[in-house]
Amino acid sequence: MLPHGAGRQKNKRNRLALQHQRGWPGTSHRRRDPPRRALGPHAVRVRFPEDERAWDVDDQFLLGRDVLVAPVYEPGARTRRVYLPSGALWYDPATGHVLEGGTTPEADAPLERIPVFVREGAAVAHALR
Repeated sequence: MLPHGAGRQKNKRNRLALQHQRGWPGTSHRRRDPPRRALGPHAVRVRFPEDERAWDVDDQFLLGRDVLVAPVYEPGARTRRVYLPSGALWYDPATGHVLEGGTTPEADAPLERIPVFVREGAAVAHALR
């Protein structure tokens, strides 16, 4: 038989361990580690604050630092305009083209895939070639 409250302490330890692994705020400062940046979705303006046009983009997002995802929100649409943030070249894995940042190309968006662009030079870009 466990002492009173032992299960609750174990759950708290597990929760804190999970937060530590994920780099949640509130755990890294206790160990004096620098805060980790999440790899989840970010608004384009978060990663490119110096790009004024990126501040107007609200229908696409970045996964990590290098993968730009542009979902299609219009019913029946098979293409969409995608803003590629300036200061980088962007690789389109579907076509193999490298596009200049700061442009807004028309991307194909068939039902079987979402338009995705990868920052040129990223490790994932080499894996997709």
